[in-house]
Amino acid sequence: MIPIRALVLCASLLALAGCSSGGAGISVSIVPGVLIGVGVNQSGRVTGNLGVGTSVPLGDSGARAGVGIGTGTVLHEPERR
Repeated sequence: MIPIRALVLCASLLALAGCSSGGAGISVSIVPGVLIGVGVNQSGRVTGNLGVGTSVPLGDSGARAGVGIGTGTVLHEPERR
């Protein structure tokens, strides 16, 4: 079974990053530690992403800490002329 996680971008994180819109996306683990994803923001910009990472459990808490690196590109830009 492929784990699928919905990622919702928080307005506060976007404000810290200098963005003025919100969005949502989906990522799929294709093999352990490798994710591909696609997202769309409220302006209609569609992005594609690929990343690799790893994580470790934090004691018995059920939480995990991890690191990763990735790249992304704009697949569709509705405002571009």
